[in-house]
Amino acid sequence: MGFPPATRFGVVHIRPEGARLLPVVVDRAAVAAFLDARRLFEWDQGPARTGIGEPVTRVPRARAA
Repeated sequence: MGFPPATRFGVVHIRPEGARLLPVVVDRAAVAAFLDARRLFEWDQGPARTGIGEPVTRVPRARAA
């Protein structure tokens, strides 16, 4: 026996002051945005930390004679 299909969705927003149950629209656009945000977070926590090098130092120009 499985679960019946969900017809309503929500998140529990937990704060120091308490918690609230907030309704959430779950459609294709929302799922796509969530997956994009998750991919960005994973990139930020991994490859982004090593993808940017040290600052480029300026090479002094030779003075014209």
